[in-house]
Amino acid sequence: MGKKVVLKESTTALYKCRICGYVYSPEKGDEKRAIKGIPFERLPDNWRCPVCYYPKSHFYQIKKG
Repeated sequence: MGKKVVLKESTTALYKCRICGYVYSPEKGDEKRAIKGIPFERLPDNWRCPVCYYPKSHFYQIKKG
């Protein structure tokens, strides 16, 4: 018999900036800072929105991908 392939559902959340509406997605990342594939929760505390430069604390979870 062949190998069994199990597709894993993504559990990565999307976060939206309360100020400008920018959505952080780990798949897309933050091109300005060369960040990709990092969940929002693991971004450095000093990370800021690449559009309006507000801090992480101004983001809220919108979707559990």
